[in-house]
Amino acid sequence: MNSAVRNQRGRSDTATGDTLIEEPRTTYDNGFLGLWLPRDISAILTINHEGRSATAPISTGEQDLTCLTTMQLA
Repeated sequence: MNSAVRNQRGRSDTATGDTLIEEPRTTYDNGFLGLWLPRDISAILTINHEGRSATAPISTGEQDLTCLTTMQLA
């Protein structure tokens, strides 16, 4: 499974448009994937596996969610 996290330009003071993570990852037996991300970013998370993908906006501010459980590959 490949995962990529890209900053969204103009969405926060720290947004640069740079790719933060783009590498193969292995999920846990329950299907979850752990990623540690920098604080206070707004980004797009994209997960690809065998021709299927899921994309979602994410943020890591103080009031943001720490666990995303709704992404499903389509």
